[in-house]
Amino acid sequence: MTRRSFTSRLDDWMFRSHPVDPQSLALYRVLYAGFLLFAAMPDASWLVGLPDALFDPPPGPFRLFHGFPSAVCLQGMMLVLSLSAVALLLGYRTAWSAAVSGLALLGLIGFEYSFGKTDHNRHMLIAVPLALAASAWGGRLASSPARDRGELARRDWALTLLAYVLALFFLGSAVPKIAGGWLAPGTQMLRQISATASGGWGMALAAHGPGWLWELGDVGAVAFEAGFVLATLLFGLRGTRVYCALSVLFHLANVVLLRIDFSEQLVVYGAFVEWRKLPFAASAGAVFEGALRRVRRAPVLSIALLGGLHFALHTGSGNPLELFHGSAIWMQVTYWAVPSAAAVVYLCRVLRGLVARSGSGALARRHPLVTLSTSGEVAHDAALEQRREQGDVAIGGRLDGTRTGRSSGLALE
Repeated sequence: MTRRSFTSRLDDWMFRSHPVDPQSLALYRVLYAGFLLFAAMPDASWLVGLPDALFDPPPGPFRLFHGFPSAVCLQGMMLVLSLSAVALLLGYRTAWSAAVSGLALLGLIGFEYSFGKTDHNRHMLIAVPLALAASAWGGRLASSPARDRGELARRDWALTLLAYVLALFFLGSAVPKIAGGWLAPGTQMLRQISATASGGWGMALAAHGPGWLWELGDVGAVAFEAGFVLATLLFGLRGTRVYCALSVLFHLANVVLLRIDFSEQLVVYGAFVEWRKLPFAASAGAVFEGALRRVRRAPVLSIALLGGLHFALHTGSGNPLELFHGSAIWMQVTYWAVPSAAAVVYLCRVLRGLVARSGSGALARRHPLVTLSTSGEVAHDAALEQRREQGDVAIGGRLDGTRTGRSSGLALE
């Protein structure tokens, strides 16, 4: 078999490892913009009047500033974010509205965390609109749909970029742990953190369990965070989906044991979900499309009115669905329970596919005639899969249970 060049493999990874489904991505755009407007809109008004002596931003563009911006500047950024987020929700010039939303988020969140401390929970919210600004998420369910690029839209590199940024985000959490001695023998960092976790079950568990088990937990946490990059590079969209599902359960464990809440990360993982296959997707899309018919008559006026109304309400009363403080307990439980259940179901399906794949491989080794008699069927399935595949293509390998004519789903070329 001819060895493929590095550039050919890189092209495959960039343009084919994370194929895009325009309808699913459009549904995710609506979900992301709605979540941003009603649950995650930053409010930087509390920065007004703080002394500049407290201004200590991390390395980056905010080091160019010498203090906190004025009240007019902060309110202006909040107004711009409200308008651009509404435009993104309604699908109006999504490339521009997504880019403006990402930059406004960067400005507001950047100033909010210019005290020498950062919050990893919100960083990926900034990356989503910036990475997907030029993607196909504005081609459907939009007041001004982007130009239909046909098959080229499925080979968009934007989702690959988001997956890689997310993987680097996890790696950026693992590297400081390694550099800070997290893996040093005898540290048992998870036990130390659990012992100080106010309100979490970790306090009760910290007094129990052998030391080697806590050490194993330290290694497992670092290995999990560092492994996202390999999953994305080697197994494409299916590897990213598996890791996102595992990450949901990882964050749930952090909430239950340590009271470390990364709830906004769950919305980021939704970019890799095939939303159009969910039972309610078609009806929800039809309802939203019906609402857009009125918006298309005067999209700019609609965005101005809705964005201005949102800015006024948010300035006066904050986020109506605030997940951290104001929400009812049932809303927080539902928010975590639904994605966690979906993650478990998805991981079980992937595991079942792997078991079935290994079983069929063992059968073929014991009965070679079975493989010969089904070779035509396998070739036919492979041809169909090449046209229908929407998320399981990886660089030289497959992670699901679909037949591709290989004996191992984890083999690499």
